[in-house]
Parts: sequence; structure tokens; C-alpha cells
Amino acid sequence: MSRFLTPEDCNSKREALHEVLPLVNGPFCIRFMVTLACNFKCYYCDYQNREFKAETMTFEDFKKCVDHLDGFERFKVFNFTGGGEPLTHKDIARMVEYVKNKDITKTIEITTNGSLLTHQMSDALLSAGVDRVKVSLQGRSSQAYRETCGVAVDYDELKEQLCYFRDAKGPDVILFAKIIDQMIPTPEERSSFIHEYQDIVDEYEIDCLFPTPSAKEAVSSEYNNTL
Repeated sequence: MSRFLTPEDCNSKREALHEVLPLVNGPFCIRFMVTLACNFKCYYCDYQNREFKAETMTFEDFKKCVDHLDGFERFKVFNFTGGGEPLTHKDIARMVEYVKNKDITKTIEITTNGSLLTHQMSDALLSAGVDRVKVSLQGRSSQAYRETCGVAVDYDELKEQLCYFRDAKGPDVILFAKIIDQMIPTPEERSSFIHEYQDIVDEYEIDCLFPTPSAKEAVSSEYNNTL
């Protein structure tokens, strides 16, 4: 049974940082930006609006960085994320496997736009030991993707790849999807999104593009009207 996550659900998992400082045993979460290259040009992405060179970390440099994490307690999460799309990295599965074998974290996550998922990529990531794949959806049609990302994406094919990952993974691996509130602005669209994805992913969320107090209040009101 899939689960819809509200902001309250997400916040309930957090620890009050002021209660556990200083973090003498290391951080809770490690976020690795293995590449700044991205196959999307989303209009709202800060990285697309700056002059960044699309650099990519080598596998050898990645191993050196991970090796320097020895000595800390196991992290809660090791997340492949950042200004680029992790699945553009040719060694992403090897990187996941390296972290898994080091046993330095409870959970290995990848935050991705999902467009580069293939059956082969899913099999490689699952074999390497990924625990959670977080897919950021940029719309609910091919046209919406073109308007948001400036590229052509076959939306039906994207969903098919998510279904393949769902069917190939084990019960302990989490497939998560989120979409920005402005892409589904009405209660009807949000109900439709939930209906569309509740049988595809394990967890799903409607995120807020502008996380201001007023925006959060408005989104919370829409949640109450939708669910």
C-alpha cells in the first residue's frame, strides 16, 4: 500500500538538531554531488540560472572521498543528489555498490528526475544495493515536461520505467515520487495525481516550489481539501 507524505509526515522524522548538538559522531546525512551535468533545463532550477561548468567526479576521486568518511558512526542517509542528474554519471551504479560495501550508512538514496531510468539502469542500481530512489516529476504529460524542462520526454515511457523498477525491486527498497504544487494547482489535479501514482510508487509527495510561510499555508489548505 503506497503512502502519501504530507509536510508534517516529513518533519516528524526529523530530529531537533539543537537537542543533539554537538554532533560528535558525525553528521546524520551525507549528500554527494557526483556531477553538475543535467539533461534537463528546468525553469525554476537555480543551477540552470547560473554559470556552472558541467563537471563530473571521477570514480577514483569518489572512492577517496568516501574512504575519508571512515571513523564516523553509520550515517542515516547517503544521498546522491545535487545540481546535476546523478544518472548521467556512467559510474553511478559502481558508486552505489562502493558505498554499500563500505557499510557506512543505513540508507543509500538517489534523487533523480527519472528520465534516464531504463530496465538495465534499474537492474544495475538494484543489484548495487540502492535503498531508495526519489523521483522528481516535472509534470504529468510530455507537453508539461517540454514546458518545464525544455526537453522532450515521453511521459508514458517514464511511467513504464517506474513500473519496471517497482516490479523489480524488493520490499525493502522504496520508490518515491514527488511533484511541485504549481504543476497540479487545483484539488482535482492533486486527487488525479494521487490516483495515478498510488499504485506505482511506495511513497509520494506534493512539494512546495516557494517554501514561504504563506505558500506552506496555502498548500496545507489544498491538502486538506484534496485528501
